[in-house]
Order: sequence, then C-alpha cells, then structure tokens
Amino acid sequence: MNRKTFIKTLILTSGAIMLSNKKLFFKSNDEDIITLKMIYNNFSSNQQLKNEWGLSIWIEYKNDVVLFDTGGNPLALWENIEKLNLNTQRISTIIISHLHWDHINGLPLILEKTNNKPKIYVPEHDLETIKATASGGNYIGITEPQKINDLIWTTGQMEASYKNNSFCEQSIIIQKENAIYVFTGCSHPGIVEIVEKSISIFPNKIIQLVAGGFHLLQHSEEQVKNISDKFKELEIQKIAPSHCTGEKAIEIFRDQWKENFVDFNLGDRINL
Repeated sequence: MNRKTFIKTLILTSGAIMLSNKKLFFKSNDEDIITLKMIYNNFSSNQQLKNEWGLSIWIEYKNDVVLFDTGGNPLALWENIEKLNLNTQRISTIIISHLHWDHINGLPLILEKTNNKPKIYVPEHDLETIKATASGGNYIGITEPQKINDLIWTTGQMEASYKNNSFCEQSIIIQKENAIYVFTGCSHPGIVEIVEKSISIFPNKIIQLVAGGFHLLQHSEEQVKNISDKFKELEIQKIAPSHCTGEKAIEIFRDQWKENFVDFNLGDRINL
C-alpha cells in the first residue's frame, strides 16, 4: 500500500474535528486522552495570561506531565502556571528544543518548583551550555531520534544556525494510533526539514498536525506560500503556527489553510 492510499484509509477512522477555535479535539478509538496546553507564547488567546516572547507547552497524559520548552521570562511563566492551576510536582520530563533564551530561561524556576528531579532532554551538541543555565538537573543529551516515553519521540538534534551562531535543535513527535503530531520550538533547521525528518521516523503515519514556531519572520510572501504548498505535498492535515512564525506568515497560512488552520496560542488547549 502506498503512502497516499494508506493515509486516505486512516482519515476515515482517525480524522479530526474542531469543536471551537480554542480547543482542538482529535477522535480516538480509546479513552486515553493526551492534553496539550500552551502556557507561554507571544501570541495569546487569553487576556488573563501573561504573553511574552517565547514558547512552552504543557503535555499531560494520565498522571504524568512533560514540559516542552520553558519560555523566556520565568516570572511570566510562573504567573501563567499559577493562573492555570497547574501542579509542577507532576512534571517528570522536560524537553528543551534548543539553547535560545526564549526557550530555556524558565528552566531554573521549574527545577526549583519541582521535587522529583525531572529528566531533561536537550540536544547533545549544546548540552554543557544548557546545563550551565540551570544546575542540578538530570540532563540527557540527545543525538539521534529516540523514544522519550510511551507517547513522545524526539526528532533527534538537527543542525541549525542563527546570526552566524551554530547550534542544534530538536522537535517532538507525539505518536498515537495511526497518526503523528509534530511540535516545534523555533524550527531553526527549517520547518519543512523537520517535517521530512518526522516522516522518515514514521513513514506510514498520517501527519495530523504540525504546530509551534516556524521561524518565518524574514520570509517573503512567496516563500511562505511555497512552504504552505510543500506542507500540502507532504499531506499534512492541519497546521498551528505561532511564536516566531511571524504575524504576516500566520495570516498567509490562515488564508491558505482555511478550516485546516488551528489556533494554538497562549491559553489554548489541544486534546489528542
């Protein structure tokens, strides 16, 4: 069975429905729900929360919590955590996409607020640099794609460059049933390249959603539309760009993707 036929078959059983512009729920054949909450972002859907530059996603499954990135302002992050009534003692795992301040500055505070010494997965290339920002953590360097827990995989570290500085970035993939959901921090290695890497790890899965920072602030309208077309060629079902994607690029995607554009900003929630 080729990839296109395989995907068309799966859409019938594991498609997605939008219940509101604040919450996205994906149908599932079981009762095990994965909940993702955007708790730090510069795009906001909730005026009661503090929106500042950066990204952090709270991922709940049963009694476990995984935190993907930690935002740029620790006080704003903590204010949002308190307003959302989230219990940091439940955090077992922290995954850091890359070493930039707007993704790691909240890490020392999170470690201070947890007693269970969570595992911290970071790109091996920048392990020592990230460790220096928050001592005392249980750090694990990531090189290749690997399984983090029963649901989450890392793409492995991917080479990137920003302002002539070389570093590595990882994205995460949530795999459930016959679908994968890709979440990015900043996509410095290239958002298309990240999706293609995810496909190489799960070649027979439908790409139900790609969400997070796409790093397109400096891209022209033509370049953004080319990326949008490439997404469709890769048979991505829905997209949810935010953070460093840029307002102009986000509006282009919104226009191009219509009902398949998802708002996943500060205060929004996705259930898988």
